[in-house]
Amino acid sequence: MTMRTNRRFSLRVTIASLVVGLLFATVAGVLAIALIIRGQTITATAEIIQGEISTRITEKIQERFGPLGDLLREYQASSTRGHLPLDDEELLAKQLVERVRYDPRIEWLAFLGSDGSAVGSVRMPDGKIRAIRKGPGESGDVVIEGWSHDGTYEPSEIDDLDLSTIQQVAWFQLGSESIEPVWTPPYVRPLDGTLGRACALAIRSGNELVGVFGLGFGVEFLREYIRGLKVGKSGGVFTLHPEHGEILVSPSDEVLLRLGPIVQKAIEELPSGMGGLTPG
Repeated sequence: MTMRTNRRFSLRVTIASLVVGLLFATVAGVLAIALIIRGQTITATAEIIQGEISTRITEKIQERFGPLGDLLREYQASSTRGHLPLDDEELLAKQLVERVRYDPRIEWLAFLGSDGSAVGSVRMPDGKIRAIRKGPGESGDVVIEGWSHDGTYEPSEIDDLDLSTIQQVAWFQLGSESIEPVWTPPYVRPLDGTLGRACALAIRSGNELVGVFGLGFGVEFLREYIRGLKVGKSGGVFTLHPEHGEILVSPSDEVLLRLGPIVQKAIEELPSGMGGLTPG
């Protein structure tokens, strides 16, 4: 993928003069971006900046995570040919653990069967991997196992997990309705409260749904890239939580301290709140 050279936007900017809450979602909603700008043609200027920044961040995400859709296609093909042990939950769990352990881009990787079964692996905040297996039906038995960073087996510290409604998660529902990898809207990751995205792909036997493979990841890697984006000579970019407007990334700690309250005040005064802002 050809990346654009990083350049400054040619705008006359005076930070702290005026805050315009432009909240843009990247890849149909990853991050919300608030730009601090000043000018006579704010709407036209904002549209140009919105498109440019959204494109840049989208390219960054595609560069890093785009190939993961091919991983799900690989699993789909292997399952169809009988090379992936969907009927052996223990063996499948070990394979998913190894994939998550060796690919730092992936936070979790799972297969949810149409019969209510579930097999998955998840990277915990401390870097350790947990494998989770659930039998068919809502009351299927749940088994949780743990692995250290080097792949050594160790007892899991999780002892209570309700997976009775696991097939109701958004990525399973979206994946089961699509014949190609489908990306979910952003969601708040339960492990650390940051934003993440998920990709899902259905496995079928003829027209019958067998289950759905899904994987998820966070977008924390964008923090330093977004901090480096410049608007004019001294302007910068804030990223906001798309639901409640909390500032996630600011141009610098000093700017956050100085202008953060102004940005938050502007969000509070929006007539429709965050929901009234147009995604980029």
